[in-house]
Amino acid sequence: MFSDDGFESTIIQFSSLAKSDPDGIIAGTDTATCDAFGNGKKNTYIFNPNIGSIVIQELRGEKWKTLSQATITIDQKIDNNINEVIEDLNNGNQDISNILDESILKKEKSVLSLDSIEGETDKYLKQIWGNGVFKFLNRMAEKGYEVETGEFIQGSYQGLVLGSPVENNYLPSNVMAYSDNSKKKTNLIRPTQKKMFGHILKDVEKKEKGEDLSKGVSELDSSEVWKVAYLEGKAYKGTNLQEYLFTLSNMLIGKEYEGLRSGDMSFKYENQDGKMEGYLIAYEANFDDEGVEEIPALYIADLAALPESKLAGGRLIQSFVSQYMEKYIEKGNMIPIVTHARDKTSYQIITKQLDKIASKYDLKFEMKEINNYAEGDNVMHSLVIYPEK
Repeated sequence: MFSDDGFESTIIQFSSLAKSDPDGIIAGTDTATCDAFGNGKKNTYIFNPNIGSIVIQELRGEKWKTLSQATITIDQKIDNNINEVIEDLNNGNQDISNILDESILKKEKSVLSLDSIEGETDKYLKQIWGNGVFKFLNRMAEKGYEVETGEFIQGSYQGLVLGSPVENNYLPSNVMAYSDNSKKKTNLIRPTQKKMFGHILKDVEKKEKGEDLSKGVSELDSSEVWKVAYLEGKAYKGTNLQEYLFTLSNMLIGKEYEGLRSGDMSFKYENQDGKMEGYLIAYEANFDDEGVEEIPALYIADLAALPESKLAGGRLIQSFVSQYMEKYIEKGNMIPIVTHARDKTSYQIITKQLDKIASKYDLKFEMKEINNYAEGDNVMHSLVIYPEK
């Protein structure tokens, strides 16, 4: 198009797209890259809440044409090089707690990662990417996301490259099917000035914890899959965590979507220094009630804590029960609880806490053990707990 002074002008927009936005789903098709719709990795990106899409589009006639696009992830800075982590996994090291350093459990600000910028490579797009991402980071911070707004990273396979190479100590917060940001080096980008587009870079105030949860307990989300895998390895030796990692990722993603309907019932415990010491994963599922019929149940999929933590297990159970009472029992929904408890850990916690819980809430529980079985070095107890008024 032409402006009033006769010069040709172009209208460009920089957008972060919702997962339901068709422009995001087909962005890789528009730019003729391996991120095209129908590609296996793209299919998994669509439902993973920790993976998003940013595009630069040009208005052509009445339609927007995607010129350049990037898959975005929220990453955590760790003490390991990500390339070495991948090599360890590929070489058959199955225990995440033997691969990652314990610092993975600490609460740190997240870092935004552009997996790879692909599409057209006109030089003006480089400036749009740099400025646009910093504006995007500030908006994330203003909405309460705890991200490091002073920098971001970018992997590179082809296309535009921003920033300067640094050691790649950045781990995606959830498991990815594929990443271009997996080499020993990544690119670190910092703003050239503290103020850009009128948005001042700032830290984010911490959110207040819900009053109905025990001290140190908050909701567990799908961005903490690596922390959960690390704790699993510490709590239960002999578990094949390389195989379980992807099951765990899908479990945390699934319970997050389920929680949008029924309320989240999965929690983590962090000590006063912000180090995660335990977790409990639970969600609604159908249960075969003694072979008669399938009935709704609240399934505790996993409960684990660092062996040296004296508070994590009890506080996680207490928080789970308080939410169970509020969201189910007090509303007249006497939904049973189903779990597979390990004999030396979660089974001991449940049996010790059950009578205390019943007394506190003036409620009776009937616990049935359906069966028990061996899993590695552990004996597992399949339990159904029925509440009774």
